[in-house]
Amino acid sequence: MTDTELIEEVRKMRQWQGEYFKRKDHTALRYARDFERRVDAELTRRSKAAAARQGRLL
Repeated sequence: MTDTELIEEVRKMRQWQGEYFKRKDHTALRYARDFERRVDAELTRRSKAAAARQGRLL
């Protein structure tokens, strides 16, 4: 996932989170959680990749 795609995923996640907190709509909660899972997975992937690169430098 590119940086631009990640930014868009975060934007959508925040949008659905806001929608859920405004209306307590379960569909909005489902979308918010889905986007949150995708964002978390990408951040974990990037963190692991950075740790692997850092390990090679030492």
